[in-house]
Amino acid sequence: MANLRSFFPAILLLLCTGASAQLDIIGNFLRGIDPNPYDSLLPSPLQPEPANAAAEPPMKRLDHETDFAGAWEIVKEDSGVSAMHLAITRENRAIMFDAVVLGPSRAQLPANNCRRETTKNGTAVDCWAHSVELDLVTYATRPLKVLTDTWCSSGGFAADGTLVSSGGFKGGGRSARFISPCPTCNWRDYSNSLAAPRWTNRNAQNGAHRSPKLQKMMSSPWKNQLPLPVEEGRPGENDDKAKPVAGEPSPWTWQSGKTAARFGWRGGLPNRAAKGSPDLGLPCSLAGSRSESGGKMLPDLGGEVASPIARPEGRPIFGGPALWYATQQILEDGSFVVLGGRRTFNYEFMPAEKAIGTTTFDLPFLRETTDENENNLYPFIHLSTDGNLFVFANNRSILLQPRTGRILREFPVLPGGARNYPSSGMSALLPINLRGQRSDPSKRITPFPAQVLICGGSPSESFEFVKNHSIYLPALKSCGRLTITDPAAEWTIEDMPVARTIGDMLILPNGDLLVINGAGKGCAGWDYAREPVFTPLLYMPSVTRAKRWRALTPTKIPRMYHSSSAVLQDASVLVSGSNTNPGYNFTTLFPTEMRVEKLRPPYLDPSLAAQRPSIVADSVRKELGYAESFDVEFVVHEIETAREDIKVTMYAPPFTTHGFSMNQRLLVLRIEEFSATVGANGGVVRVTTPPSGVIAPPGWYMLFVVNKGVPSEAIWVHIQARV
Repeated sequence: MANLRSFFPAILLLLCTGASAQLDIIGNFLRGIDPNPYDSLLPSPLQPEPANAAAEPPMKRLDHETDFAGAWEIVKEDSGVSAMHLAITRENRAIMFDAVVLGPSRAQLPANNCRRETTKNGTAVDCWAHSVELDLVTYATRPLKVLTDTWCSSGGFAADGTLVSSGGFKGGGRSARFISPCPTCNWRDYSNSLAAPRWTNRNAQNGAHRSPKLQKMMSSPWKNQLPLPVEEGRPGENDDKAKPVAGEPSPWTWQSGKTAARFGWRGGLPNRAAKGSPDLGLPCSLAGSRSESGGKMLPDLGGEVASPIARPEGRPIFGGPALWYATQQILEDGSFVVLGGRRTFNYEFMPAEKAIGTTTFDLPFLRETTDENENNLYPFIHLSTDGNLFVFANNRSILLQPRTGRILREFPVLPGGARNYPSSGMSALLPINLRGQRSDPSKRITPFPAQVLICGGSPSESFEFVKNHSIYLPALKSCGRLTITDPAAEWTIEDMPVARTIGDMLILPNGDLLVINGAGKGCAGWDYAREPVFTPLLYMPSVTRAKRWRALTPTKIPRMYHSSSAVLQDASVLVSGSNTNPGYNFTTLFPTEMRVEKLRPPYLDPSLAAQRPSIVADSVRKELGYAESFDVEFVVHEIETAREDIKVTMYAPPFTTHGFSMNQRLLVLRIEEFSATVGANGGVVRVTTPPSGVIAPPGWYMLFVVNKGVPSEAIWVHIQARV
């Protein structure tokens, strides 16, 4: 009250003045308020770099002109397994997998290597493959054995090129799976790796003590999948009486002044939501909130940040369902964070192979962004160039500092509808331009600008309209583009030529984006979409808005729910999958799709073959460190090249499922020197590797030379910190 009394004179003055004076008083008052207490943790607004005589000239778009709109080719009539999940390895092979619950596939495991599963009726033997490896040269498939259910899981490539998959359905919900890139390697499956705590209550099904918001949510189509309140007492009524319980340590440390004590809370975690959280009648941890004494809840990692910790006997005190519809993101040190999922309002650092995770970090933002149709699943996550995570769920987004759990900034709401599963829009981090990179990264005073593009999706009610009324609402046409490194960022809105949901968004080697697959009505779910969108779209982010979009040659194959796509080493695009059915069904409206296609984008116009560069593979070091120089020799037939025609890009191959390509990243490298080859076409370009793992997380990348928009075939290079 003392603070309020100090404002009374100003309020009286405000009431007694005219409109103009009132605005001045309000402005002066607001300027004294700190709009975000975490602004000091953010990079300062982007400032121009000091003049540098050796700096790279501004990047221009100098594409060769072509009317070629792309071409399709079926490269495999039967993949054996429908590609719900897809990733491309450095051995030039595609790893595809679906789910073990979908029944017989079209590929079989060797008779002496069948999968065994314990059921309520005993032990079941499953000799059908649910994962295959597709050789991208011969297009032969090799069945792979996956033990736990991978349905709606997440994934990414580790620094050594191992494909790491997390979560799934039922017995696969806490699983971590690993497959190394070799001709005979198979999945290594660990069913108890993830901590993944959940909020549940078996005793709250009678509806007692539910808030109005929760009552509304419990009437939703997925009411049985929603989180439930804490067991003991009405949520919130015993918060001030909560006491430590011996023998039940909490993964959180309460810090107030110089003292710290570890607590285990009777009846679940204390019911204090972070500021701004809606009242769902759900238990919230104190992560990110403050106590009356000014303390903060910070994660207790038990030692070194993000180091794997062996779990003690038994499960944590949390219970709950499997880690399903989560997103897995690589960090600057090569570790992974796994965030979200159904009834999962938290994240965790993925343990190393054979280790067991113990700790999760509550993220109330995920609870705030759920709705009657759970439109915040498979959240879009991008590692920003300042080392923080951009997290987008439903229609809202934040900048998250993953090591501390702090939300550094909340961005404006993206209007138009829901963008995440099951409304299922698409998202990508736009190419990161490093052409102004300094040779000494420590002298850079601002982060490299990073922009995110989000397109399509559905109205938030789409799922319930299909389920309850068999009405397929039109998908969204709108896109939002946001500079996530700008503290004052606002969405720039533009429209696609065609509305789309359940599509894919890929970054092409020349910096353009490809929007492909999907439907014009409905949303994700078994038979929940109609009107396949056959026409891919090219998005050119560096040209004027009026010329950014281009429609390409349509395919003849519907690619609906559970379809996938990936950029290949030869710069073409692999397209596979599509199964809107809870099993392999070849006689329904949209049959399970087994054919595999390749799309040749416009830059692979046969008439541009003479302009396409070829990298001299032996000229390039395959092992790279950060902020190093290395040479790339290339040849271009029948045409001379100049420095301004050339750019060199590095592409991080993603893990693609349910319309989101996790960990996808394209970097445009700084050119230090260029020398034309004497007596021949082509030359040698000296480029600088990215400055750190924040810009390029350690791992294997496809390296392309691009000549006026036409990319070469890639070679694989490996980047990591020098020991």
